[in-house]
Amino acid sequence: MTYPYPARILVIEDDPNVREVVTALLASFGYDCQTAADGRSGLVRLGEDEWDLVLTDLAMPEVSGWELVDAIRQQAPTMPVVVMTGLRDPAVLLRARDCGVRVIEKPFYVSALKTALVEALSEKRVLSTPPRWQGV
Repeated sequence: MTYPYPARILVIEDDPNVREVVTALLASFGYDCQTAADGRSGLVRLGEDEWDLVLTDLAMPEVSGWELVDAIRQQAPTMPVVVMTGLRDPAVLLRARDCGVRVIEKPFYVSALKTALVEALSEKRVLSTPPRWQGV
């Protein structure tokens, strides 16, 4: 699916270095990218605007990536989500499959990130506009 606008991606990552690198990569891919420094601020950012995709870390203090995924699935079930994790645990892949999210393992190749985003956004083809977050 091609968008008539740059896809809007919210990056939720508590490591400032990873957040900066990922944001720069997404901008180089042509995406409109905004960030949140942790899960709690990510929940707030979700309600402030419309997003085409959420890219989030899993292991974050206070509000984890899984808690974000659960909140997103309750409020915007068709929102594409890609989770980033350094955990090499098969349980992560099983849970991600059950939640309908893609997983990218850190450290990752740039091409793997790009592929995950393109595939997740292409699955959104049933929507004509970005999902609107209703808040928690």
